[in-house]
Amino acid sequence: MKGEAGGLTGGERGLGKATAQRLDAEGATVALTARTLEPDAKYDGSLSQTRDEILQAGGRAIAVQADLSSGEERERLFAEVVDA
Repeated sequence: MKGEAGGLTGGERGLGKATAQRLDAEGATVALTARTLEPDAKYDGSLSQTRDEILQAGGRAIAVQADLSSGEERERLFAEVVDA
């Protein structure tokens, strides 16, 4: 997947995080989105943590907090990813 981009929701923990790490391992640029950008004591993991782990491993990633049930949020998400 070198030179390709992969986008996924829920990349802060669990299966989403594992998928993000696999995309990175395959050489893709990873675009992560979820409602939890920064660490929160109520949750295990955050988008910023997953993004930082990918970047520290030499990969490419962007993390965008968004509520995908909102059309405006989806438009903003895509605009931020395209601009990155």
